[in-house]
Amino acid sequence: MEDALAELLAAYRDYFSAVVRRHLQPQTHGALADRKRLAARRARTNLEASVERLAAEPSTKANQIDAVRAMMASSHRLAHAIMALEVSEPDSISALASPELARFAADTQTTLLSLERVLREKSFASTGTPDLRHNFHALLESGDPKAQPHILQTVEGDAIVNSLDTLRDQILKWREQGKEANPVSKDM
Repeated sequence: MEDALAELLAAYRDYFSAVVRRHLQPQTHGALADRKRLAARRARTNLEASVERLAAEPSTKANQIDAVRAMMASSHRLAHAIMALEVSEPDSISALASPELARFAADTQTTLLSLERVLREKSFASTGTPDLRHNFHALLESGDPKAQPHILQTVEGDAIVNSLDTLRDQILKWREQGKEANPVSKDM
């Protein structure tokens, strides 16, 4: 299940990257974003199948399934925010070229990559992810009050922050609970 969730986060990272690239280069066609969105859907379907198999196992506890479904819900909120960004009209390059917006986009990708790594490691590891909430506030403050805000300076940016912060907490809790359930012997 953890590998399937890591694959989903990798697909969402690629999808987000393609959508941001489309905004940075409005003249490009959205074919790459289309392919990445479809890959993310396949990864989501694979995760859902993995969760159903996990739920069918007699040894699986209800709280494990609840935790996994909560992580899926957080990841779905992220996907919805990325889709909203995709369907928005690309802004001018100057609007997206702001250091605050570039930092927010890069740190979103870094956070997704960090969470993938935590899931792929079979032992517990904490992750030092960027402070997306701080970066989002810096992004909000950087905008020209007279100009139309970029979509990442609105509810979609906030949704990305909330979903990733929640997902990080859920994944770290999941890993910590797994560590406690399967302590590694020092004699090995």
